[in-house]
Parts: sequence; C-alpha cells; structure tokens
Amino acid sequence: MPCVIYLHGNCSSRVDALSAAQILLPMDITVFAFDFSGCGNSEGEWVTLGYKEQEDLQTVINHLRSIRTVSLIGLWGRSMGAVTSIFYTAKEPAAITAMVLDSPFSSLHTLTLELVRTYSKIPVVIARILMKFLRKSILSRTGMDIEKLNPIDHVAQCFIPSVFIMARGDDFVNPHHGEDMYQLYGGDKNLIYVEGDHNSERPPFMNDSVSIFFHNAFQSQAYQTDDEPELALPEISVLHPVITTAHISNEDYLFKLDRTLVAKHRMASAREESKEASTSSSDEGE
Repeated sequence: MPCVIYLHGNCSSRVDALSAAQILLPMDITVFAFDFSGCGNSEGEWVTLGYKEQEDLQTVINHLRSIRTVSLIGLWGRSMGAVTSIFYTAKEPAAITAMVLDSPFSSLHTLTLELVRTYSKIPVVIARILMKFLRKSILSRTGMDIEKLNPIDHVAQCFIPSVFIMARGDDFVNPHHGEDMYQLYGGDKNLIYVEGDHNSERPPFMNDSVSIFFHNAFQSQAYQTDDEPELALPEISVLHPVITTAHISNEDYLFKLDRTLVAKHRMASAREESKEASTSSSDEGE
C-alpha cells in the first residue's frame, strides 16, 4: 500500500501526525510518523531545521523499503519538515511520488532578519554582524552552516507533484517564502491559502484537498505476476496535479474536484466520531 511519511515542525513531535492519519487512512493510504533527532522521544540535543534531518528521513525510507509492504511513498512536511522534504527530494527525485509542503521558509538568513525586524529593536546592521558570530558558533556545535539553509536554491530541482500551503496570518514564516518557492518549483504544483497563523489548526477544506491530492498521485493499479507472488510496485502513469486552479481559498474549488472522495472521507470521519461518542457514553454509564 502507499505510505505518507509525516515530517513534523520545530518544537513539535510525531504526535502532529494524528490529524494526517485521520485524513489519509480512510483513503487506504498508510501513514508513518517519527520524531526527528532532538525532538520527542528521539535522542539528540539539536535540531538543524532541515539540514541534518534529511538523514533521519533517509533512515525511515530505507526501513520502509526493507519491509516490502509499502509501494509508493509521499511526504507531508510542516515548517522544518517541509524544508527537509525539499532538500531530500532535490537529491533523491525518484524516491518520492508526491509531497505536501506546509509553511516552509525559503532562506534561514532571510527568515532570521525578518524575525529581528518584527520582534526585536536591534538594528538590522547589528543583526547581520551578530549572525556572523552565530554562524560560527552553530557550525562548531552542530556541523551545520546556517548560510546553506536555503531551500529556495533547490526547488528548481524538484519535479514531483507538490502542494504548497501558506497561512495568510503567518507572522513567523511570512507567506512570501512559500510564494517565492512556488514560482521557482520545477514540477507540477499547487498553492493553497488558509486562514490562521504558523501553528493554527488547518481547516477541513485543506485536509480534504490534501487527501484527494495524495489519492490521485498514488492512484494506479497494483499488479502481481505468477513468478513473483510478493508485492510488486504498481505501474505509474503520468501524474497530473490534482488541483488545476493555482490558488485555492475556499471549498467551492474542492467540490468541483471529486465529490465522491470528499464524501467518503467525511463519512469515515463521522463514523469515527460516532464510535468515540459511543465509547464515552458507555464509560460514563459504568
């Protein structure tokens, strides 16, 4: 079966993948969640905002390939996880079928200066000087060069179908980061705007759009031969973006795409909510 690997953001953990599982499992898409090094229950003292997290992702992909129960693989990254997805896919374009990129930054240098302007009274000139000292300190501690954290330099080498997600009220990673990378992206692409900020819960219409995107990207007919009874990779036809409209802002576009899939997803969600309510009533009765 196809599998989506969920890549969480900075200061977060694999628990964030619960919402993705609720969306994708009813579509017969499996979900793999893990903690990046230095996060959740994983060992490590540092995160590198996508730089070394590529190694964690490679380990996960190697594992999924070794167990031979996964066909196609997709990535769903948020913030740091989205940056990790871009870096990895630019290097390993054949390993991934599709990806969703929620609120990635285009350049850590640009992001840092914007945050200084927004949340600090330090002059930009002084901030630039401080960043030079900070770069040396981070390089000696983690082996990461913050000047190389520029995913915008790699999106032109990414060719798989992708969806960029930007929150209109995001004052941490300004929407222009995703917009700039969207313009330079090398493959089929879509851009979804949502309300809220960097950490807001994403709206139902976005979740429906993502589920349909992955469903269509993975859609192909698995085959088996008599000589090889084990799971074989499905034939892959040319993939087209699930959402042809460049910018999506409401549910009207969504229902034009596939009413059946949306209904299936929402019916499955309703059944789960009904089961939870029934279990809760039973516990209260006891």
